[in-house]
Amino acid sequence: MAFSADAAVVELLDSSNYVDWSVWVKTYLLAQDLWDVVEQDEEKEEADDKFKAWREKNATALHTFQISCGREASSLIRNTSSANALGILWQKTSSQNQPLFDAVWSGDWDEAKQFLTLHPNAIRTRLPSTNEIALHMATDLEHEHIVEELVQLMSEEDLEITDNDGWTALALAASRGNIKMVECMVRKSKKILSIPTRDRNNVTPLVLASMNEQWDIVDYLYSVTPFQDLMPEKGPYGAGLLRTFIMGMKFVLSTIGLYQGPRWGIPDGRIYAFCIPEWNKPQFWQIWIYNC
Repeated sequence: MAFSADAAVVELLDSSNYVDWSVWVKTYLLAQDLWDVVEQDEEKEEADDKFKAWREKNATALHTFQISCGREASSLIRNTSSANALGILWQKTSSQNQPLFDAVWSGDWDEAKQFLTLHPNAIRTRLPSTNEIALHMATDLEHEHIVEELVQLMSEEDLEITDNDGWTALALAASRGNIKMVECMVRKSKKILSIPTRDRNNVTPLVLASMNEQWDIVDYLYSVTPFQDLMPEKGPYGAGLLRTFIMGMKFVLSTIGLYQGPRWGIPDGRIYAFCIPEWNKPQFWQIWIYNC
């Protein structure tokens, strides 16, 4: 059975890509009818055809692991003789980066920096339970100084990494209402402004901030978000934004949205009539002033 690492994985395993790598390897082994030796217990050595068949499949699966690992990961299974190495890799690659998350959790940047100096790829390592990277954790805890330091070390592509709910760190910062963290991330990458969450809301950071009534964040993100992101061909983000403007009684922003409504795919007055009670609608003179 001939194969190569290129056939099994897109990139070799390192300390940051276990989640994606394990999917590639599992898919490959399933296609080669080898996955069963990964899940089952090791066969006892016997002089029969069943054991010989298992031994051959085990060796093939184990070889797939070995040639799909980078140098550091390969050293973790150097002495492993069973295809159960996948479980070993999971435990070791997850646990060896735990000091980084511990340092971020405690707000200790010096400790985190020291670890990243030795293991630079760990900056992209995900927590197995949530798929979060260190930047997500620092943002969630609002450790602003750590967020700024991490962003400096990360590439633009790193900032596009999402957790299990499809949230970037920017989405998290926007929902928290932390303008310092939001500006820090946007300065590094404008592309993340257009990445929607993959949860039931499916919204961009701008809309997410407005849903959480983080109006300082909304003002900033509205000024830097590409206007085409609010067009109907991009999704319901323009309509969703207008709705939150009106529900939040942000009449200046609402008036802007009402005039943009047709461009955002909203018939004149539809969301306006739906969202604002009769007693709460601005008078003509108010709209006229806001439009000046």
